Amino acid sequence: MRSAVRCESSQPDRRNRYDIPTQRRAAGPHPEQYGQGQPHGPGSQDASQPYGANFPGGQGQPPYGYQPAGYGNYGPPPNPEKNGFGLTALILGIVGLLFCLVPFTGFIGFICGVIALIFGIAGISRVRKNKATNKKTSIAGTILGALAIAGGIWGMVIVFTAVDQLGTDLNNIGDDFENYSNCIENADTPEEISACD
Repeated sequence: MRSAVRCESSQPDRRNRYDIPTQRRAAGPHPEQYGQGQPHGPGSQDASQPYGANFPGGQGQPPYGYQPAGYGNYGPPPNPEKNGFGLTALILGIVGLLFCLVPFTGFIGFICGVIALIFGIAGISRVRKNKATNKKTSIAGTILGALAIAGGIWGMVIVFTAVDQLGTDLNNIGDDFENYSNCIENADTPEEISACD
């Protein structure tokens, strides 16, 4: 008998080690498994508590502005800076002044100056409304635009004066040539011809 018992105990256990006993299968998973019976997040309710008991103050619903933990209150995103007007005014003011250096292109400088002045004033307005941060650039563009307007007017006055003077000079030359031609035609002696000069 003892040898039979020894043989039975010496034989390896051939049951599959992954088999779950039927008693355990019938009982089902324990409540501690899978986090049952525990709240799953901020504001989650246990079945034994009334709705809203987990919220601050134990009220029936969350208070106004309540955010669950883990979500930051970041607020609205800041407005992007819009500095294009001031920069455009500065560039156009510089270009306008360069065109004003040549009096013949003063009208181009005048046009650039007018546009630079408009953009500069719009840029200063944006700075006052806290939509831009380039106050100095906008002011510089406005000043350069005004200088370009003045330079453009100066250049156009010079060009118009020069054109008017050129017309007067051409008229004088034409009159002198006509007088000389008449004098030559009416001269009969060499002394009269030399007097036409």
